[in-house]
Amino acid sequence: MRLLTPQGLSNPLAFCIGTLPEQRKPEALGKTVETAMQVVLPTVINGQILPGEVDHYAFQARRGARVVIATQGRDLIPYLADAVPGWFQPVVALYDAKGREVAYANDYRFSPDPVLCYEVPADGVYLLEIKDALYRGREDFVYRLTVGEIPFVTGIFPLGGHTGLASTVDVAGWNLPSTRAIVKPGETEGIYRVENLRNGFVIGDVAFAHSNLPERIEKEPNNTPKEAQPVTLPKILNGHINAPGDVDVFSFSANPGDKVVAEVVARRLNSPLDSWLKITDETGLQVAFNDDRDDKGSGLLTHQADSYLSFTIVAGGRYFLSIGDSQHKGGPEYAYRLRISAPQPDFALRAVPSNLNARPGETVPLTVYALRQDGFAGDIQFAFKDAPEGFLLAGGDIPAGQDKIRATVTFPQAPLPEPVVLALEGSADMEKRKLIHPVVPADDMLQAFIYHHLVQAGALYATNNGGRGRTLFQIAKPERVKLAPGSVTRVTLASPYRKPFASNALRIQLSEPPAGITLESVSPDPVGLAIALRTSAKVPQGLRGNLLLEAFYENGDSEKKKFTKSSYPVGFLPAIPFKVGTLKPSGD
Repeated sequence: MRLLTPQGLSNPLAFCIGTLPEQRKPEALGKTVETAMQVVLPTVINGQILPGEVDHYAFQARRGARVVIATQGRDLIPYLADAVPGWFQPVVALYDAKGREVAYANDYRFSPDPVLCYEVPADGVYLLEIKDALYRGREDFVYRLTVGEIPFVTGIFPLGGHTGLASTVDVAGWNLPSTRAIVKPGETEGIYRVENLRNGFVIGDVAFAHSNLPERIEKEPNNTPKEAQPVTLPKILNGHINAPGDVDVFSFSANPGDKVVAEVVARRLNSPLDSWLKITDETGLQVAFNDDRDDKGSGLLTHQADSYLSFTIVAGGRYFLSIGDSQHKGGPEYAYRLRISAPQPDFALRAVPSNLNARPGETVPLTVYALRQDGFAGDIQFAFKDAPEGFLLAGGDIPAGQDKIRATVTFPQAPLPEPVVLALEGSADMEKRKLIHPVVPADDMLQAFIYHHLVQAGALYATNNGGRGRTLFQIAKPERVKLAPGSVTRVTLASPYRKPFASNALRIQLSEPPAGITLESVSPDPVGLAIALRTSAKVPQGLRGNLLLEAFYENGDSEKKKFTKSSYPVGFLPAIPFKVGTLKPSGD
């Protein structure tokens, strides 16, 4: 949900729609089974924790009932920029009619949102308590409690299947109608949500992965190299770390010079496994090891616990790949998907922010992140896909080896009557094929003053934020500007107006330029403005990217012979692509 205002669209927040009866926390709550808010199960309770508050709710339960109490706190507002930890940390406890605590939960596996599952031993009234772990509270400490004999999935196996094929999975959990389920075929590779395995109707879908590689199920015993399960590459292995201390071992043969990738997908599929990977040769010598690897595409995971290895075989022969849990835990729910294959170079893209607010004709920056996979380091181009008329993208090229680029989007001159959805698509040329992927909208969310996360959004919106605007300037010759180390390059900016903003009140500055590239001067030009860019001799040859220029108006006040200035942002100019090379600048 986003709020539409005269200044544009707000940031998105989650809004949950379910099928259970909804309750809202009253202004005052008692603390006993007699005075607390009485609720009838099943239900969803919506509340908010203010500083020092502890909320209580009472409900009747019968003997043998398998009650699930699932909390949504961080799930609703994942990151708080100015709180430590960077989210509301709910804690739930359950008391019987005599005030004795019978159950407690402060998390659920690796999620800070607790889930409490309790089999009721006797008929009676029970008291549910929720609070912040540190007794903090404020307006954005909101929660939803789903309470009742609701279906709750604690695990599935396998965690994925082959693209294009329906998969049968075993399902474990509470109050389930069946221990088997059919997962629909996925059209492309990736992680999807399984709608028919939705926890508690409102808490979220179970995740399932689809791949084009051959699949195989792990077979015990395979705990040592002597018992290793042989596999041929490429393969995706679906297995469990069945018990604390369990290690699964697989063997494969490789030739000198072969490149091998081993990747675990478990935590990204809601498995509690905190994996490690190790590769040894036939003598037992360790040749590679990895515990955790960051995945910038998993914006909601704060503990990146999936492992990844990439290495080149030096001596041909038989090798052993071992997987275990770093915390020495295990059980039926500790499932994993382990890919062993040659590198599969690929990429994914994220665009930040997910809201672009500007006046008609104005230009705004857009940052696109490249999430490179399996060593892919090539150029990536991105462009609008079926964009509404009048939108212009400048600088849609992520150079080889770089992980992000700042581009610009220029709005149409005509006002937008309502928000529009923009779609971007990225592409890259491989030796034998062309990779094409959507650019996924996201927001750069700050956690606890320091940590940044790219959190996916539903769509990329463009909205007018009121008032009149106009395009200031654009590069006179729309081509990549060539910069030479140790020299100054002149670039002409053309204005579409008879009287361009070429007055002394206008200020132009570079926005987040690469180190060593500076704006030396700005001067009037018959068609607009001329800017001089100085490139340091230390700037590396071959550097490519975009230069973004931001314009400001400065107003002066000379009362009482004192001159003070106030600065007003006017907007950005379309991105100027550049390349640093040995060629001498040709001028404009």
